[in-house]
Amino acid sequence: SDRPNIPMVVVAMSLCCGVLVGRIVLLPWGVWWLMATGALGLWYGVFQQRRNHHEVALLLVSIGCMGAAWDVMRWRLFETNDIGWMASDTPSPIAIEARVRTAPRNLPTNQNDPLSGEGMRDSSDMLVEVIKVRHKNQWIDSAGRATVIVNGQKPAVEVGSLIQIFGRILQPQEVFNPGEYNFRERARTQRSLAIVRCHAASCIVEKQSASFWTLAGMLEKVRRWGTSVINQHVALDRAPLASALLLGSRESIPREDTEVFLVTGTIHILSISGLHVGILACALFRLFQMGALPRTGALAAVSLCTGAYMLLVGAEPPVIRA
Repeated sequence: SDRPNIPMVVVAMSLCCGVLVGRIVLLPWGVWWLMATGALGLWYGVFQQRRNHHEVALLLVSIGCMGAAWDVMRWRLFETNDIGWMASDTPSPIAIEARVRTAPRNLPTNQNDPLSGEGMRDSSDMLVEVIKVRHKNQWIDSAGRATVIVNGQKPAVEVGSLIQIFGRILQPQEVFNPGEYNFRERARTQRSLAIVRCHAASCIVEKQSASFWTLAGMLEKVRRWGTSVINQHVALDRAPLASALLLGSRESIPREDTEVFLVTGTIHILSISGLHVGILACALFRLFQMGALPRTGALAAVSLCTGAYMLLVGAEPPVIRA
């Protein structure tokens, strides 16, 4: 065939450029979709005429416009009953019913830091999908995501559980000084516009247990099992680092140890990246070939195993890219 081959990296770059342009050029999402559809229609006409260079350019433009439309929809469009509209910079009491989306994880703290607040020495957080909010004596429908921060002992809830939460709602912290990490922007990328702080785990009531057959729940069980195996076979002072390097569980590393990596410029070691996936894929490929699998079968098995590992460690962008 005389059709040009477009490398996927070029397609990805076109998509990323569209997202960037969508952040700069403030057009409605519908306009971007119309431009993407128009470019796709022109591409089809040029495709029939076999003008290779023109059809490649039009296809990339269409992909870029789709990326811009998708980003505008995720960044700017929220439902009218989103829980985030009730949040402000001042905490206010709230009661919500939600479903757990990420398992509670301990937040790293520095016990030796005199500036650390007493109430924040032990805490955990999780992401929930809001279903209802209590207004006076009635529960009304709501929507959106919220980050729940619980002081003290970590709540005993699993991914997929239906829970009621009693706490105080507020917006994520905004930037006050140049160079500070923008927690509000980070939360918005996760489509979470609110934080709910709970005084203790007793402020969370489980209404319905999680189903065993959900993918997220099964992955969390495997992750906990892997952490327990590491704790049994690795020295106590090295187990948190091993969990971070193998399972992506960085919350188990003490805050003072994380600061050492940060100061020395080696914080990237704690993130599971392409190096981890490459080592795993190479080792599995050699292992499967030793088991007399043909090359095609070995590659298929490696793809399945690395895909499962990607899901297990949370599908972070470096792992997906690798």
